[in-house]
Amino acid sequence: MIRSVKLSTKFINKDKENNYHSVFTEYLNIVKQFIDILWDKKNIPSLLPKEITNNITDTWLTQRAIQSAGKLASSIVRGTRQKQKQRLYMLRQLQKEGTQTKKIINLQRKIEKVNMSKPNINDIHPELDSRFIEINVDNPTSFDIWITLSSIGNKLKIPIPLKRTRVFNKWNELGKLKPTVRLYKNKIEVIFDIPDGQYRTDGRILGLDIGIKNTYTTSDNQVSLPDNHGHTLESIINKLSRKKKGSKGFERAQQHRKNYINWSINQLNLSKVKQINIEDIKYLRYKSKTNRALSHWTYTDIFDKLGRYCEEQNVSVLTVNPRYTSQRCSVCGWTQKKNRKGKTFCCVKCGNTCDSDLNASCNLSFVLPEISREDCSNYSNVSGFYWNKNGLSSELIVSNVQKVENI
Repeated sequence: MIRSVKLSTKFINKDKENNYHSVFTEYLNIVKQFIDILWDKKNIPSLLPKEITNNITDTWLTQRAIQSAGKLASSIVRGTRQKQKQRLYMLRQLQKEGTQTKKIINLQRKIEKVNMSKPNINDIHPELDSRFIEINVDNPTSFDIWITLSSIGNKLKIPIPLKRTRVFNKWNELGKLKPTVRLYKNKIEVIFDIPDGQYRTDGRILGLDIGIKNTYTTSDNQVSLPDNHGHTLESIINKLSRKKKGSKGFERAQQHRKNYINWSINQLNLSKVKQINIEDIKYLRYKSKTNRALSHWTYTDIFDKLGRYCEEQNVSVLTVNPRYTSQRCSVCGWTQKKNRKGKTFCCVKCGNTCDSDLNASCNLSFVLPEISREDCSNYSNVSGFYWNKNGLSSELIVSNVQKVENI
C-alpha cells in the first residue's frame, strides 16, 4: 500500500524559497497549457509525442521537465474523461430504472459542469521523480532530511531542509521511501511503499455507526471523545457552517475538522477485531441542503481515514445498507418507526432502551439480509415487523435472534 507524509518547507532560506516557488508556478503553468491543448483531442497517449510538446516554447523549464508536465496533464485529462464516462453510464442505468429523480438531476448537473469547465489548476500538484530530485535521509547536519531539486531549468539546484515527523518515522519503519515527491506551495509530500499485510481471520465483527455529533459509535460502545481543547465533531461543523465558503476561515475550519477526524479515529481500539461493518455512503439521506453538504464532506473524510486506519491494522471493512438499522431493536429485532425518538432508542415490543447510535452500530455488526422492494410492499415500518437473520416476519422466532459480541 502507498502512504504519504507532507513536510513543511519553512526551514528553507529566502533565495531558495523564491527559486522553489518559481519552479512550482512555472511547472503548473506548463501543465495548464498542456491541458488546454489536450482538452479537445480524442485520443490522448500517456507519453506525449514531440508534435505536442514542441508547442510549448515560452518557458525556461528543461525539455525533460516539460515532458514530465505533459505526462501529468495527460493523466489528468484522461482521468477526467474516465470519470465522466462512469457518470454517463450511471445516468443511463438510473434513467432505465425510472426512480431516484433527485439523483438523476444532480448527476446531470455534474456532467454538464464537467463538460463546460476544465480541471482546476489549484488542485494540481507537480510530481517529480528521481530524474529531478535527490533524497538524503539521516543527514549528519541539524536537519534530518535534505531533498535537492535539479535538472528543472535555469541551472537551478535547490537544496531543501526538512524535519522528520512522528508519522514520517512510523512509515519509514514499516516501508520504503519512494524516490518521488509532490510539491505544494509551502510543503513537500514524500511517498512510502508499505508491504501489504494479511487481513485477520480471528476476532469479532464490529459495527460502526458514523454520525455528525460524534465521529463514530461502535457496537462495543466506543464513542469519539472531545479533543484536548474540548472540540467535538459537532462543534467544529457548527463553526464551519458559520464561515463563508472560500474564505480563509472556512479553509481553516475544514482543516480543523479533518485533523479532528484523524485524531479521533486513531483512538479507536481494534484489538481482537477482524472486520468492521459501516454504513454505505451511497444510501445516506439528508434533511437540509446545509446538512447534506457538510455531512457529505464529513462522511467522505471519515470513510477515507477509517479505510486507511483499518488497512494498517489488517482489519477488513464491509459497507452495509443502513436502511432501517436505526429503527430496528438490536435485542429482539422488532423494526418500527416509533422505536427511535431522537438520541434515545426504546423498543415498543421488548422495552430495550439505549443510545440510538449504539443500537444502530449493533445492527450493522449483524450483517442482516437486505430488505428488498418486495419486502417493503409486504411489510411497513409504520406498523412494524421482525427483522432477523432469516429475513422478515410478523411474529418473533426466537432461534432467529442474534446477539451482539461486545467483547
